[in-house]
Amino acid sequence: MKFSSTFYNNFGIAKFFNEFQEIESVLTEIPLIVRPSKSKKTNRDVFDAVSTNSFIRSMLEDCNWFSNFPLDHSSKEFGKHVDFYKNGIILEVQFAHYGLGIRDLLRLDACYRGKIRLKKEQEVRAGVMVVPSKELITVESVINEQQLFSYMSILDIQMPLAIVAIKKE
Repeated sequence: MKFSSTFYNNFGIAKFFNEFQEIESVLTEIPLIVRPSKSKKTNRDVFDAVSTNSFIRSMLEDCNWFSNFPLDHSSKEFGKHVDFYKNGIILEVQFAHYGLGIRDLLRLDACYRGKIRLKKEQEVRAGVMVVPSKELITVESVINEQQLFSYMSILDIQMPLAIVAIKKE
């Protein structure tokens, strides 16, 4: 698949070049995975978020990213873990409801600021959020990169952050 990246708060890609290159490599290899629509209103195939997420997980784990990396303490508000962690970077893959995308964004920034800690006191130096582009979304309640951009301006996100939107080829 294709993807686009937007960097915020002095992401400093040079500091994270190897990790970001791994992320780009994985996202480039993702096939467009579709499934039949469950809606009675349409008879077309739609983006399969669950299978795509599994594909990403498998590929990143092969690159030695830790998946479901635990938080120091779980909370109802922020969950039990982050999706992926490696060398100071937290990566969240969010193909679900926009409320979960906002929660992930806030959790990333709270980890960066030290308000939420990862197990083993791992340092958090930057974050990456992977979301679908608007063209891939088939349900209005799924967050896309444009919605994340508008929330970021309101929420005063301070961490170096890359927003990566996957797109159809």
